[in-house]
Amino acid sequence: MEEKLPKVFANKIENVQNNKKYYYSERDNDRSQITNNNIDKKIINKYNLNKTVQSADINKIIIDLFKSPTNVYKVKASIKINGKTITKYLIGRTNTTLITLDDEVINIADIEDINMI
Repeated sequence: MEEKLPKVFANKIENVQNNKKYYYSERDNDRSQITNNNIDKKIINKYNLNKTVQSADINKIIIDLFKSPTNVYKVKASIKINGKTITKYLIGRTNTTLITLDDEVINIADIEDINMI
């Protein structure tokens, strides 16, 4: 009753290797001097990603504002744009803009800081 598979389907496993042989990390070189924060700052400065990181942080804050269980329809928020702080009721968002209760459209790229009131 015991049938053996044809040799076509039987694979031989020879010389199994671990990925550690091929893995390289900057952290492995000198752990005492390098911290996660320093590595992040080096990468941000090396590739000039300051504006991208700030934009990602603002988008995360906006998503968290609309996910809040205390707000069903509108979110009262303090928004800092070009050094000015304004208070608006936010009712929706698109990928690039925020929509307010009084039919204003605010570009997310222009926002410096946003907080829920």
